[in-house]
Amino acid sequence: MPLREGVAALQNSIVSELQRNWPALVTLTPDLLGLEYPGETTLDFLEAIRDLTDSGMVTCEAIIISSNDGPRMVDAALTARGRAMFEPKGRAAA
Repeated sequence: MPLREGVAALQNSIVSELQRNWPALVTLTPDLLGLEYPGETTLDFLEAIRDLTDSGMVTCEAIIISSNDGPRMVDAALTARGRAMFEPKGRAAA
C-alpha cells in the first residue's frame, strides 16, 4: 500500500530523532516531531510508526493511543536493521 502524502517525510523525522538519541530509548509523540495534536497528522504519525515497525526498522515497548494525550510510541529505538539502512553514507554502523 502506498504511503499517504507526508508520511515518508514524517518517517524521516522519526528516524532522525532516533538516530540523534541513539542509543537512548525515546518516547515519540506528534508534539516531539512538531505535529499538532489533535489533528489529521495524528493518522500520519500512526501510519509512519506502523510502517517502520512492520518493516523491522524500529522497535518499541508499546504504542499507546489516548484521547487525552494523543498517541505515544514508548521506548522507541532503531533496530540493527534500521541503523544499517539509515546510516549516513561514509559512516560505518556501530
